[in-house]
Amino acid sequence: MSNRILLIRPPSKNISSVLPLGLMYLGSALKKKDNKVKILDLRLKKNPYARLNETIEKFKPDVVGIGLLTIESKSAHQIAKDVKSVDPNLTVIFGGPHCEAEPELILKDNNVDILVIGEGENTVCELMDAFKYSGSFDKVNGIAYRDKSKTIKNRPREPIEDLNSLKLDYGLVTVEDYFHFSSSHDYLPSSKRFLPIFTSRGCPFECVYCHNIFGKKIRYMSAERVLREIEFLYKEYNVEEFHFLDDSFNIDIQRAKRIFDLIYDSGMNIRIAFPNGIRTDFIDEELIHKMKKAGVYRIALGIESGSERIIKMINKKSDINEIKVVTKKLSSSKISTGGFFMLGFPTETREEISDTINFACSLDLTTAIFSFVIPNPGTDLWKCIKSYDRNLDPDDFENFNAESVNLNQSCVSSKELLKLQRMAYRKFYLTPWRIWKIYVLSPDKIMVMRKFLSKLKFILF
Repeated sequence: MSNRILLIRPPSKNISSVLPLGLMYLGSALKKKDNKVKILDLRLKKNPYARLNETIEKFKPDVVGIGLLTIESKSAHQIAKDVKSVDPNLTVIFGGPHCEAEPELILKDNNVDILVIGEGENTVCELMDAFKYSGSFDKVNGIAYRDKSKTIKNRPREPIEDLNSLKLDYGLVTVEDYFHFSSSHDYLPSSKRFLPIFTSRGCPFECVYCHNIFGKKIRYMSAERVLREIEFLYKEYNVEEFHFLDDSFNIDIQRAKRIFDLIYDSGMNIRIAFPNGIRTDFIDEELIHKMKKAGVYRIALGIESGSERIIKMINKKSDINEIKVVTKKLSSSKISTGGFFMLGFPTETREEISDTINFACSLDLTTAIFSFVIPNPGTDLWKCIKSYDRNLDPDDFENFNAESVNLNQSCVSSKELLKLQRMAYRKFYLTPWRIWKIYVLSPDKIMVMRKFLSKLKFILF
């Protein structure tokens, strides 16, 4: 008898509704083991909790899995409560980076039964076998659960070495439902028919603000496998644009070049963007050339700060002079380039924030995002803040978004930090040459003007 598993993505007003790749990888692995799987993406629903009850009644799952980010914690716990109210005997499983960071806190909620910690594909399959045959979870690596009042954490799950073995069953979702949303991070896609794609897992760097659920060892899909995935989506769903979301796409620079060569040689007429940010220290002129030929039109760079002290403090390991050179080369190649910057690091002074703003404005960037620092649980930054700020409420995770100033740990007041953010946007964007550059390098001129005009109120007032 097969297990019936309902996988849920919580509703969120702060995150764009792109394809739920994480749940799809889990669902695909479970289907391969003859489980019956349904994905319910509540980000797509106008009345999410009503749709939840309706789906449970119709699908009649044995297990409900909820994938969540820290910011979605409140919604996820509400979903768990609603699930138990429909059927108290249903097993509720949480997964995602928040579970690794705060297992004891999460399991205080009696509506949550088990946490999947780390990479989930093999873990959830073993869990379902345990449900089906033994009913015992003590041999399942990569989980935490409650035994009476005690939190039990089993051994960590070993990472999946062969990423080529992972398959995505796109039949688990209605792909067309995801062609109607703006890209994340205020990117300006050239087509509504864009989809995200992952080609690697892991990151060897140790930036203090970053969740690294996949570990320090980078594992790659082969260039050939990446091409097959893109070709399938291009032909099957008429996808016109791909957004690479890898944490460390270009660290193996020769593999990156190989991917772009294969895409160019395939003759596909596609566009490519990197909205998640890539590192400047693994970009050379040959890579830029191959990117451009393959259809890359938009890149984000995770720059974060213009202060040497802050860069060292957050363990970014980047070179300011190198960033200047790379942004100039990308601009010369007519690749639209965005920069991510963070304001409000612990001990950061007004002068250092000003250094970041001035540095951003000096770079040959098309766009910039000045977000507030998010001390996500489980990161080194979170541990640092908790060590000296005992008034920080770990339960109020709705504030853990880039637009909230409530977690400000800098040397300036929250009010002043908001003023500095607005000043940053005004200084960066309200120059004729920057406006012209955005317009020229954006494929969809109408979309970019609408977006720009919608931001003017925030920038000016």
